[in-house]
Amino acid sequence: MRKKGYPISIAIVLASLSFTMPAMAQKVPGFSDNVSVDQMQTSFERQRSEEEWAKLRDNVISWEEIGDLVHEYNPTVSSLWRNFRESDSKGSYNVNVEDARNQVEEAYEKALSAADGNSVAEALAEMQYQTDSSNFSADTVAQNADREIAKLSVEQTEQNTIETIKKSFISRESTGLQKQIDALSLADAKSAQESTERKKAIGKATQIDVLTAKEAYDQANLSLTKNNSAFDKVTELLRVNLGWKANDNPEMPTIPNLSAEQLATVNLEEDSKTALQNNYSLRISERKLNLSTGDANRQNLTRSISAAKEKIQSDMLSRYQSLKQAEEAKRQAELQASNAQQAYQKAERGYKLGSVSRVDFERAKNASDTASLQKQQADLKLYEEYLDYQAGKNGLATAE
Repeated sequence: MRKKGYPISIAIVLASLSFTMPAMAQKVPGFSDNVSVDQMQTSFERQRSEEEWAKLRDNVISWEEIGDLVHEYNPTVSSLWRNFRESDSKGSYNVNVEDARNQVEEAYEKALSAADGNSVAEALAEMQYQTDSSNFSADTVAQNADREIAKLSVEQTEQNTIETIKKSFISRESTGLQKQIDALSLADAKSAQESTERKKAIGKATQIDVLTAKEAYDQANLSLTKNNSAFDKVTELLRVNLGWKANDNPEMPTIPNLSAEQLATVNLEEDSKTALQNNYSLRISERKLNLSTGDANRQNLTRSISAAKEKIQSDMLSRYQSLKQAEEAKRQAELQASNAQQAYQKAERGYKLGSVSRVDFERAKNASDTASLQKQQADLKLYEEYLDYQAGKNGLATAE
């Protein structure tokens, strides 16, 4: 921070180092009408080519560009980067600890001078000085004014946001599949309800049977309604978080297929070492330790770093186990889908021969379709766990 021509309290010094929300930007020239322009992008126009900007500003979201869209248009991430840039340009990361300490003394002297013998004003000045002095920490000033720590913090938020949005896209896709499963369940429930009502009409079912069938139908209908609502909600949130308006309709990305080659690269021992090197929280703590001069603070940070390393390794193990569980769940889903397909084919042959009823044939078909959709959900879950594992490896493993 550039030294001002007047003294200020340490509280003001520290407050000036924190991020402040930027003013809303003006409309970006040439911006797509399909994309919200309420929030200015992070980068200057000159920092990307016209082709790059055009691709980001079209009405299509590709999986590969999610990171760039988050960087430029996510409201939180964009705000943090622009505040970082503004603080950097103002010299906020150039605060001298001794200058900050002197400003506390100068503020006290100025307050005493302004009191001009007034005992109440002098008492208030003394109270403020005692507060500022006791709260002053050279380590805190140095850490809050450190450009590397500030940048790492923003990068961590950005990467967390990218991973959250990718998982939200996967969740949206899985919910879309669940809607189809719900529709099949609803069809089965409706068929069962109608069959029960026919049986009751000829005395082969009771009123309780009818009510039970109706309840099953209502529950299936409610499940479909809830998933329709969840699908719409996550879709709107994804639009807003990538720069669109909630009611816009950009083309959503296709979720990539996870290859056997990608899974084969997973190596817990080596990946855990990489996770320790890349971890944002650990790097921030280690930077604070390098800046710290107080013995007590250094001891606390050293203990914290040691505990964080153990936690990161434990978290990577947990992510690895979740990945393996998802692999097994996928194998089970594949087996169930194969069995359901065989049962459907058998029912189809029987239906053509007249040995299987139309209702049983349709149930077998719906069961096969459901199992196929559940297999797709298992594929998505496996990819989600793979992304989560890679995120831990790339710096986002839990360190606390």
